[in-house]
Amino acid sequence: MTRNVLAPEYADGARRRAALARELERRAPDVLALQEVTRGDVRPLAAEGWHVVPHPRWSADGMGAVLAARTSFHHKPSWPR
Repeated sequence: MTRNVLAPEYADGARRRAALARELERRAPDVLALQEVTRGDVRPLAAEGWHVVPHPRWSADGMGAVLAARTSFHHKPSWPR
């Protein structure tokens, strides 16, 4: 599942984040990509056991992106050597 959450000051941030939480509960994705999130947006995911990998660059105002999965990320080449 992927969502552009939008910075909190846009599109009624609190209500948008509550709707996202309901959608995560309803859809129960295994992998999640989120854009325009704050670190505060991501803390609940980590607290719920999601394995969260942040994008290496965040904006000066604290906005970024993350990839999250219910199981840990492992690098296992699937192509022939």
